[in-house]
Amino acid sequence: MKLSFPIPEGYDLRSSLRCLSMAGKDPTRLRLPNGGARKVCWVGDQLCRLTIGANQTKVVVNIEGANLQEAEIRALLALDDCPDVPLIPDDPLWRLPTRIRRFRLGRVPWVYEAVGQTIPHQRVSGSEAGHNWNRLCRRYGESWEGLFSVPAPKRLLALSPAEFASCGIEQKRMIPIKEAAFRIQSYFPPETSLEDIGRTVLACRGVGVWTEQYVRGHFLADADAVPLGDYALPKTVSYFFEQNAKGTDDDMLRLLEPYRGHRFRILNWLEWADAGPPRRGARLPHGSML
Repeated sequence: MKLSFPIPEGYDLRSSLRCLSMAGKDPTRLRLPNGGARKVCWVGDQLCRLTIGANQTKVVVNIEGANLQEAEIRALLALDDCPDVPLIPDDPLWRLPTRIRRFRLGRVPWVYEAVGQTIPHQRVSGSEAGHNWNRLCRRYGESWEGLFSVPAPKRLLALSPAEFASCGIEQKRMIPIKEAAFRIQSYFPPETSLEDIGRTVLACRGVGVWTEQYVRGHFLADADAVPLGDYALPKTVSYFFEQNAKGTDDDMLRLLEPYRGHRFRILNWLEWADAGPPRRGARLPHGSML
């Protein structure tokens, strides 16, 4: 099935498709020219491949292997998301490039994969979590012409601790991943509320507010989600607004309060703009945060 949509004014396809993935080296996704992407995912029990591209006037989506509603594709592409945030004249956010302030938030229907991809980021660096995710999908996922899906829930539940360890995932992260595979269905219909999804996610053992809020913001287009307990976000927010490189969750909540309703959108802007404090010293080696 092929769908095409006119491109809204100021639309950026690459940033809108950020909801497809969290890891830099994600074997479920292939980046294509002009901001497009190819994605392999589970829609219920069916393996699906999406190919998304754009020209000057329209976005074209080719869907193979499963049926998705037009409304779901529009949500995925963030075509109906309104990126406008009311800012006072002297707001420091005006310093951000206009292109970044026009970025939109897309919503995916595959919540199980979204949670499974977010959990590996608990307690380790983003680069290490990306390597863990890459190994897990390549070794135990389904292959489709060079791309690899997240392992199907039944396959994931059957993996042993040793098989998870071979992907660099220790028991403390293995348990919530298996919980997500057991409790979270592969596909949620578009009318499912974010609150219902959030309750389902929090019911998983080993999953807390950080994971639930990050899934809601990054993958489900909740513009007001705030992932408390993040290592970098409080420092980024405090440094941008107050030049304080040692910000806390309380500082972040205080500084974001004037933007309530758009707090994750602001976090997304600052992350894209690399607005955090300057990095000092070498990166931590893999496994150093365990």
